[in-house]
Amino acid sequence: MEARMTTFSEYLEAQAEIMRLRAFGLATEAEEDRFADRLERLWWKLSVEERARVEEFFAEPEMKVPDTVRDVVDLTVPERSSAFPRRRQAAA
Repeated sequence: MEARMTTFSEYLEAQAEIMRLRAFGLATEAEEDRFADRLERLWWKLSVEERARVEEFFAEPEMKVPDTVRDVVDLTVPERSSAFPRRRQAAA
């Protein structure tokens, strides 16, 4: 029986969740460790192609760890995020 693979969006959602906690100052050391473990498990469940997409996504110069709550909202709401330019252009 083959384990279900993680998708690109599942990995990004997990990444965004810890970013939100950090931005609000709610991430305890234990939560940071738990999320790091979760992200590592998700990473190894990504296909090679999906890993490449994640690496490409975070390699873009505009991708950074958010400094403010507004940055977190902009990263997690595709219509407001420069990280999702294709979707924003398509909506225009």
